[in-house]
This record gives sequence, structure tokens and C-alpha cells, in this order.
Amino acid sequence: MSETVQQIKEQVMNLARQPTISAPIDTDDESDEDDYILLNVILSGQQKLQAATVKNITEKATDSMV
Repeated sequence: MSETVQQIKEQVMNLARQPTISAPIDTDDESDEDDYILLNVILSGQQKLQAATVKNITEKATDSMV
């Protein structure tokens, strides 16, 4: 396995090991629905960032193999 492919595998595995964002502590008197919506927006953004990072790493590896 080439060194570049091994580096990609390690970087992807490191992304998978990153801790996820936990739910915020509810300290206000507002509805829990607001907290739920905010948490979903944050998690969605985190997932998109990870997907974009994996895509970027894969593209770089593909370009370097050509």
C-alpha cells in the first residue's frame, strides 16, 4: 500500500475518532425544542465538515497518484 493511501486511511480514522458535540446543559426556562434545533444544526455542520475533509483528502491523494 502506498504511503499516500496509508496517510489517507490514518486521517480518515482520526476524523472518526473525534469526539462528538454533546447536548448543551439546559439552564434556561425556554423550551427544549430550541436546544434540540440548535444541536441538530451544529451536528449537521460537523458532519458536512468531516465529509468535505474526507473528500478533499481523497482528491489530493488521487491527484498525487496521477
